[in-house]
Amino acid sequence: MKTKRFLSILLCIVMLGGLLSVGANAQDEICLWAVDDGGEPMVAARSELPAKYDLRDEGLVTPVKLQNPWGSCWAFGGIAAAETSILSAFGSTYAASGLDLSERHLTYFALQPVTESVSRSQAGEGLITIDPSPNAAFDAGGAPIYITTLFSQGTGPVPESSFPYRGANALTNTEYFDQHPDEATLEELSAAAEAYGMTAEEFIHMRAEQKGKTDEEMFAYFREAVRDVYASSPSYSKHDDWSIPELDGNGHPNRLLSSGVVLKDGNVLPAYRTSGETVPNADSINAMKQELVNGHGVIIGFFADQSGEYTMTSDEGGSQYNQYIDRESGTNHSVCVVGWDDGYAAENFKITPPGNGAWIVKNSWGSTLDAATDDLGTPVGRSEYGVKNAEGEYTGYFYLSYYDQTIVRPETMEFTANLANDEGFYTLQYDYMPAQGGFFSTQPDENVVSAANVFVAGGDAELKSVSTRTSAENMRVTFAVYLLEDDAENPTDGELVCRTSKNFEYSGFHRMDLDQPIVVEEGQAFSVVTTASVLNENGKREYSVAANLGATREQAEYYGVKCYSNAVVNEGESWLYVNGEWGDWSEYLAENATVPVDNFSITAYAVDAELEPTPTAGPGDLNHDGSVDMRDLLMLRQYLAGGYGITLG
Repeated sequence: MKTKRFLSILLCIVMLGGLLSVGANAQDEICLWAVDDGGEPMVAARSELPAKYDLRDEGLVTPVKLQNPWGSCWAFGGIAAAETSILSAFGSTYAASGLDLSERHLTYFALQPVTESVSRSQAGEGLITIDPSPNAAFDAGGAPIYITTLFSQGTGPVPESSFPYRGANALTNTEYFDQHPDEATLEELSAAAEAYGMTAEEFIHMRAEQKGKTDEEMFAYFREAVRDVYASSPSYSKHDDWSIPELDGNGHPNRLLSSGVVLKDGNVLPAYRTSGETVPNADSINAMKQELVNGHGVIIGFFADQSGEYTMTSDEGGSQYNQYIDRESGTNHSVCVVGWDDGYAAENFKITPPGNGAWIVKNSWGSTLDAATDDLGTPVGRSEYGVKNAEGEYTGYFYLSYYDQTIVRPETMEFTANLANDEGFYTLQYDYMPAQGGFFSTQPDENVVSAANVFVAGGDAELKSVSTRTSAENMRVTFAVYLLEDDAENPTDGELVCRTSKNFEYSGFHRMDLDQPIVVEEGQAFSVVTTASVLNENGKREYSVAANLGATREQAEYYGVKCYSNAVVNEGESWLYVNGEWGDWSEYLAENATVPVDNFSITAYAVDAELEPTPTAGPGDLNHDGSVDMRDLLMLRQYLAGGYGITLG
């Protein structure tokens, strides 16, 4: 495909010989791919919200887990939300299904760039940990955007049994302590001392003086304390290899495993609070409640106080683990909200918030209620944490005041099984880098602005679904699919075979199933074109496109972030329509971007047309990514000769 620009007069037509209204705009000419023929804007159905709701009462919440020994709370909160949403989507319960998904697979591959075994054209793209050690991903921190970026690829979630939360040798903390008692003690003391701005030795000496002991006596005391902690809250040790091999025993990429479900929506709900405001955003609270009623766990970030300054750990009624922080702060933890209680009294918090009401939160700090023994006979998940139930068990849950001023980024996920349950399912895409730094957007324009990705079918295929990522609330998106001519010079130079429009209430990832599958023959170039717009304050439509924005290594190190981004944008993959003409996105970025910016988040979901769909798929079924470098068919055939286009599984 050439990268020559064409004037819009060649790409637009006059509909019905006159004017055509699009939203609030009337234009003399309208680009064929941008015609909004999706009917009236979708209005989200709203349920009457009760004063109290708890997804546990519906059987839609899986057991509390323990994230130790890693700082992978974001993955545990995300998996908890995914498990609840999947149970809801399938009309099942935890009791009936025993659903248990792998945090290890999510954590590891969300922070690994793709390799040539996954996509030759995009190899090296994604998040990269600054620390090159094998386990670095597990302590690098994360965000919901990492989760939805991975799941939108048709990658994961996978069953816990495929990649249990432990290292390769299943070394436990207790076993490591028995082998290295002094080293284990120093490691724990170093972490404690860091909070005081001290070294472990300085911390030991300070405590020894306070207790009237020698440094040696104090160290011996700490050593026994560490032994007791390890014994009371067993977990697997970080002194093991937790990484996941790139390929399995059959030479297939472990990254591409799926459990038979594919992400449909990754919704970024309205901002919880406006900076400087003490009262939360009512729209955000209502959206969170509505999503909970719809059966979706809500991921949030917040500052988890562990000093006791803002948390009440006991009262006359028993153990309480609740929090209200009356000041803005950075976030240090992610959790899954599973319910709410409007009547939870303000007096239950150590510092009294402005009003009643609290979220019911599932944490990843273990419990005694859900503690279990894994397949190796090792006790896991045990910790004396959380609100006690009537039987006196620590549940692993806590209450978080509606008014806590550290709550940020509420997000939800929705899944379906209509794709991954087909044999030969795969995705065609170029965007493997999460929006670590937000979005890189074009300026709003009342004239049409569109984005497109161009793909080539690696084999006879049926396109079943398309997706995009919206950067604002209440965006209306028109999707168009073109089968391109052999000498096509732009992404709309061919036959328009599908066009559909839809409103998306929330920003984030959104996938739409096509009314009818589109058959694409091997070697056929095709495009997916998206046109997104919102109504401005004057009631007119404004168009823009956005792509995932990353962070350079220098930026990450400056802000203390443990990973950075790498984008791979090749010629001919993504296209931008602006100012009445199409241009290659790689050229646009070369002129306008100085930080990592990805291809457009436009994905096509397909199945091999030669295979009959099957009703179910096992947990080890594989998908593969059919995206390739689209510069010409010769390049395509080179990829096919190298094994591309072969369905794995």
